[in-house]
Amino acid sequence: MLISTPLKTIYVLLLITTLFSCNNTQKTEQEATAKEEKQGINSTDTVNVKAESNPVTWIDDFKSFRDAAYYNDVTKLKGYFNFPVNTDSAKLFFGVALSDEKAREAIRNLKFFTEADLKRYHKNLFHPAFMKSLLKIKSAELFKNGESSSPKFSDKDGDYQMYVTYNRDNHTLTLNLAYSNGADENGEYVSEGEYNLIYEFDVLDDKYIRFKKVDMAG
Repeated sequence: MLISTPLKTIYVLLLITTLFSCNNTQKTEQEATAKEEKQGINSTDTVNVKAESNPVTWIDDFKSFRDAAYYNDVTKLKGYFNFPVNTDSAKLFFGVALSDEKAREAIRNLKFFTEADLKRYHKNLFHPAFMKSLLKIKSAELFKNGESSSPKFSDKDGDYQMYVTYNRDNHTLTLNLAYSNGADENGEYVSEGEYNLIYEFDVLDDKYIRFKKVDMAG
């Protein structure tokens, strides 16, 4: 059947309109799918944040603290302190590595340790040796047995190992960073090289950990 020229023109226009409409529909569907996927990711992130801020047990809060310290998330770290912290009683300066004398003395001279101080000194308090050993603590073992220890490390920060214990009776969590640099350059024993930096946290309602103090032994 022959189609007249005017009808051909109309047919071509209808075909173009149909194709254009299909393309737009497909594009809209693709955009909608992408938007749903993006919303799904955001929704998952929101759920994860809520799970972290509402731990089921203290071990969840311990893991959240470890992540916050590792990723230098000062906003989350603030939640583990009751500000302002009395420097004399909390002895935060003990948490700073002995080699970091400048930061150690700066914190020692503070009457109160504030949120601004945490932002400035969090990397000094949670220094590389602290983080390296803390990351090797097995949380499942700690939760089950009430104790766990890291491997021994030997690097530019010295020889050290972390012991983490949970005292169920007085509801405290202790992170004991033990240095065993008990030898001088000649291999002779020196007691000054052996000491412990002990971070103590209160465990509240069996769900939350909150910084209490730092001690130094040895």
